[in-house]
Amino acid sequence: CNYTQVYNSTYDEYVDVDEDYTIRLHDKLNLIVEEPVEVLPSTSSAPLPATPLSAVSLPTLCTGLATAYTLPEPTIDLKEMIAKAEKGKVSNQLRHRIIRWLHADLCKYDLYPAKRDLYSEAARHLVFRYRQLGDLPGCGIGSWKEALKNRTKNQRKRMADIREVAEEWAKWAKVARSPSRTTARGLTQHRFATTLPSYAIGEDEASIEAHTEFLKKEMRKPAETRNQAMIMDAMNRTFSKRREWILEEPRTVDDVLEMYPALDLKEEVLTECFRITGIHVEVEVPKFFESKGDKVQHVLNMVKVVQAASDELVEAV
Repeated sequence: CNYTQVYNSTYDEYVDVDEDYTIRLHDKLNLIVEEPVEVLPSTSSAPLPATPLSAVSLPTLCTGLATAYTLPEPTIDLKEMIAKAEKGKVSNQLRHRIIRWLHADLCKYDLYPAKRDLYSEAARHLVFRYRQLGDLPGCGIGSWKEALKNRTKNQRKRMADIREVAEEWAKWAKVARSPSRTTARGLTQHRFATTLPSYAIGEDEASIEAHTEFLKKEMRKPAETRNQAMIMDAMNRTFSKRREWILEEPRTVDDVLEMYPALDLKEEVLTECFRITGIHVEVEVPKFFESKGDKVQHVLNMVKVVQAASDELVEAV
């Protein structure tokens, strides 16, 4: 398939744009031509299309490569960029190139690589061959694994008409709506906006922007055709950045709805309250009034009495 990238001066590289993007007069364009790949169904019993590698005498958790995954050969220019990279100083441009390269390869195995732990395998093989690309903490593969996962999820949003993707989203939507799941989480999870990082693990400015643009595009669709599960997923991923954006300066309701139109939905407002407080408002508020309703009414009555007395005093004076 073919698609067009537009040069972004902020990132100093060409970036993907939404299909609704209007090309401007002085935009610099980059046409990407990708050859179609045959995707193996996730339920297939066929072996992975690679020859297993022999085990190596290194700790299995971090660097063991006794798997059926084989790292593809990078293009000449990418190989040169990797060779120049320094440990702990991988540029965003190089990182994006590598993630695109590995993601295209993973699609040859499965549309859902996590089912066979291929995110971890691809990250391990990458860092094992190119040690300078490893993360400084831990085993060195964490950020690569999360970035691959996010790239794959973002690309699957464009595949809603593929049966395997549609079926998986239907399953997740059913689980997300399950009362037992939400109630259990509501009783034990608490979140505080003041301690949230700008980005969730594996997310960056580009991926957050992609999630935000997806939300705007999805909310422009008729209500009956929107993918609610994908909207919820994107809202979860943009939560940290959304809270930071709202708190950095005063925002009007119109500002918030323009940036995050999904918050115009009752379900998303309730879910956002839970993201912030860890409390299910639709459950806890009625419960509060059931147990404290009489006291609340008594306080309100007292306020009316005090107000009436105050009015009489003002008139007397």
